[in-house]
Amino acid sequence: MRSVALWKLRLLIATVVLGPFLAGCLLMTARTEEATQTADAGAQKVTFYSSDTNGVALDQLLELGTTPMRVQVTFYARVDSGELHIEVLNGQNGELAFTVDGTAQGATGTGIVRTNDVGDLRYRLRTTNARNGEYSISYVPPPTPTPTPLPTSTPVPTDTPTPTDTPTPTATDTPTLALEATATP
Repeated sequence: MRSVALWKLRLLIATVVLGPFLAGCLLMTARTEEATQTADAGAQKVTFYSSDTNGVALDQLLELGTTPMRVQVTFYARVDSGELHIEVLNGQNGELAFTVDGTAQGATGTGIVRTNDVGDLRYRLRTTNARNGEYSISYVPPPTPTPTPLPTSTPVPTDTPTPTDTPTPTATDTPTLALEATATP
């Protein structure tokens, strides 16, 4: 009897001591992960049977490079039951760029974000009693903007008078000056 009471006391102490540490853990069962990466693009897919973060959004990193960069990223989330919530973060300070809430049909979110100072894509993952779920991340360089052509000037009509047809003088039209000769004594 004494050994059972001692065992229960040890279990209680372990739960009290380890409980706060486990509260912020990502607990996923039957997790599988697939990743592909090329020189400037890639994708990662995570599937799981069950997941629960106890309602806490846990920071996740996906290494994309070694320096900060801008990427166009697409997140897809699907879960049969429970909650799967993803917050995509922008840059070193981690401002919220966009969110995706997984549904049974699947949901997608896309945006252009900046990685942190060491080239990691940052996102937060929160699950509550999530069952049979998956999320995937794909990234490519952002599209290069097409230069907008500058407007060209079009001549605007003005109110300047246009020359009218005036007769041009001819030799016959020139007035003649008649001189009278007078004799002087």
